[in-house]
Amino acid sequence: GDAVERYRAARYGRSRTAVEALREDLYRRVVERMRRAPLGQRLFTLTAPTGAGKTLAGLGAAFCLRERLAGVRGIPPRIIYALPFTSIVDQTFAVGEEVLRVALPIPEGPVPTSLLLKHHHLADLTYRRAGSDDAERSLDEALLLIESWQSEVVVTTFVQLFCTLVGYENRMLKKFHRLGGAVVILDEVQNIPVEYWPLVEESLRQACAHLDLRVILMTATRPEWFGPGEALELAGDAETVRRQFAALNRVRLTADTTPRTVEEAAAAFLDQYNEGLSYLVVLNTIRSSIAFYSILRDAWRGRGPVLYYLSTNIVPAERERRLAEIRERLARGEKPVVVSTQVVEAGVDLDFDEVWRDLGPVDAVVQVAGRCNRHFRREQGQVRLVHLVDEGGEGGRSLAVHVYGKIHSVAARRLFASRPCLAEPEFFEVVAEYFRAVRQSKSAAESEAILQAMAALRFTKRGADEDLKSVGDFALIRELPRYVEVFVCTDARAEEIWNRYQATVAQERDLRRRWAAFLEVKRDFRRYLLSVPAELLLHRLPGDAHPPVIPTYLVDEFYDEETGFRRIEHEGALIY
Repeated sequence: GDAVERYRAARYGRSRTAVEALREDLYRRVVERMRRAPLGQRLFTLTAPTGAGKTLAGLGAAFCLRERLAGVRGIPPRIIYALPFTSIVDQTFAVGEEVLRVALPIPEGPVPTSLLLKHHHLADLTYRRAGSDDAERSLDEALLLIESWQSEVVVTTFVQLFCTLVGYENRMLKKFHRLGGAVVILDEVQNIPVEYWPLVEESLRQACAHLDLRVILMTATRPEWFGPGEALELAGDAETVRRQFAALNRVRLTADTTPRTVEEAAAAFLDQYNEGLSYLVVLNTIRSSIAFYSILRDAWRGRGPVLYYLSTNIVPAERERRLAEIRERLARGEKPVVVSTQVVEAGVDLDFDEVWRDLGPVDAVVQVAGRCNRHFRREQGQVRLVHLVDEGGEGGRSLAVHVYGKIHSVAARRLFASRPCLAEPEFFEVVAEYFRAVRQSKSAAESEAILQAMAALRFTKRGADEDLKSVGDFALIRELPRYVEVFVCTDARAEEIWNRYQATVAQERDLRRRWAAFLEVKRDFRRYLLSVPAELLLHRLPGDAHPPVIPTYLVDEFYDEETGFRRIEHEGALIY
């Protein structure tokens, strides 16, 4: 536990602002409650507002529990930190690296992979042991060590964790035994689709009982998991939890649920724009975000503020570059305007003066409100909720329904219509009310069916069981039908990576060597891959490369350097 303690002392020193005092207070309380918790307690929750320092408090609690369990068992348990998106896995891994660097002390060079490991589909494939001077492991060995979580602290995604707990694929099961006796931190659990809540809840319960797992569920918007008295709340009793939400009043949310077109919303934005403020606009679909961005760009014609566009329509390499640039500008006190889809929702550490958000699930709106006045630099930040439809008049279809489905959107619209003005201290209750509404209208049938399949060991659909659900039906991220991945040569680096891929991977006939060659380029390769609707590419690209490639000389035809892939006549909602 003192690893995190030493890092906090080095990084933050004495607390000065209200938010820093809150973080300090939360950290002390969480670690103290974990120190006193009965060792037989297996389920914990940590509920605290966005920006209140949950990451460090959760790590502090996990290290404290690790120390206590090591005292009893003789061997320290592994810590597994799981998050919903790869972008925040990278961010949390960086924090973990800093903590261990200060605590161990490791003055320079990477923290050994045998102590801290990052595992998701884009992570780097190098593995270094602590205390050994020998070079990195061979690729095959590195892959095995990484995929089997051979490390003291693992930072990973929900997909990796739950496909191991619930799934049956060999690749995912290599690390199943690592869950034995482990301490698992689940961050931002409300991002798991509602229909899977009962399934995930029950799987965790069983894993605690049979694998001696300890679970810490962390969230700013607790989705009422587990029965009363089942989990121990580390942030304190119900009153203390409520008080810490009430203590923060960084943001005011005003909701206008009147349907508007993108054009109307953009006109309203331009009308209210104040050059002394930084803005984040989060829209539900790629198409609406491009339309909104284009209207602002044309209205300002280079004479307005610095304007950025972010979405999964842009290759990951460029997205990372823009995020870093936005972060730098905000840190310098500049006032950019960022138009984006939900890629900035969870965990991405940005802080704007005002946020505009298209109607979405209440927890997602609260999440994005956490990107506003996050560090309490101004008196109060504004979050404005609008409700976009695809065309004017009564016939317009809500873009929220398109992405989140009817149940979430209708429940959110009702709630915001009845409470059009909310202050941050009220968020906690409003989200709880919303989760209750959603849970009542969402059937638990999907979870029940997969739990039955697990009990019956029905892993795939077969013969007579064709209409029954199988374990193989479990998918945390829905594969989008009719979408294909395409490699885009947006710059010289991309072209170099594609040529390397062609030379070392595509030409290789031997499957094993081909796989090894791909693993070497995989991380760089994926930074230029986009997922796009198949019909936009049909018969339009030369050759039959796999995956399809947009070569440099065709990039302008398919890809706009500001808004990414050109999508005409097609409505696609891409989340994450």
